Amino acid sequence: MKYKIVLKTTHKNINRVDNCVSTWLSTLNYVCLTDKLTHLFNEWSGSSSDAYNSNEEKTVNFINHVITTNEYDDYDWLVFIDDDAILNV
Repeated sequence: MKYKIVLKTTHKNINRVDNCVSTWLSTLNYVCLTDKLTHLFNEWSGSSSDAYNSNEEKTVNFINHVITTNEYDDYDWLVFIDDDAILNV
């Protein structure tokens, strides 16, 4: 079973993302679903808005991207998780 972690975040939470990447996310295949790109992590921008209510827009745009490309075809699962959560693998 092959999965990719989709860490939902914003450019405002660089410290949170860094903590995730440095700890539980360090050995996992991930992409950060964000707004404005920081180029510090493996990121994909789903919206130009950094407002809290842009989460839905980012998620829908990412899913549309997944559907229209073959970039994620090798994965059985995409696991969406917020940047303030911890995934126990």
